[in-house]
Amino acid sequence: MMEDRQNMKLIMENWRGYVSASGHEELFERHEYISGVLGIQLPINESGQVQLNEELKEHILQEHVLFEGFLGSIIDGVKEKSGQLKDLMMTLAGVFTDPERIETYIHLVASKVIKAPARAFRTAFNKMIEMGGAVGQFGSKILEIFESVLQKFHGLETGWKKALVATSLGALLMFLYEKAGTMI
Repeated sequence: MMEDRQNMKLIMENWRGYVSASGHEELFERHEYISGVLGIQLPINESGQVQLNEELKEHILQEHVLFEGFLGSIIDGVKEKSGQLKDLMMTLAGVFTDPERIETYIHLVASKVIKAPARAFRTAFNKMIEMGGAVGQFGSKILEIFESVLQKFHGLETGWKKALVATSLGALLMFLYEKAGTMI
């Protein structure tokens, strides 16, 4: 028991030393970036000041490193590319790093890209349910899964991950909607 406490104390001291030595202290002062880009809600005390404990700092740093790795892979991936793909990826990288643009982007993708095909698929699944029998059961199960995916998307905190999910979900729904054509 005593050894566990000493180990934990040593880990926390090493962590504090790492954070200080690595220059990440300024990261913790970028509240708009933390909440708007990383999607981490910051606790505020009675006087309106942000309170960061060591556990939250570790979470912020982990999300920051994950985001930087993701962003780095986008940039590395498009260095050799040209044309529309490069433009798209660089635009997304710019959006994903700006808290105000992320929120607007997510709203636009949800309302202009996801909403219409989602409505069409709901209608198609409900028609399947009305048919009854095995088709109705299949339609019911698909509708349940579909609604679950949409709820999870809408339940995500605003940030780069939600923007990435919005992009992926929007692209997938549009692809399926175009392939389904007149069937739905």
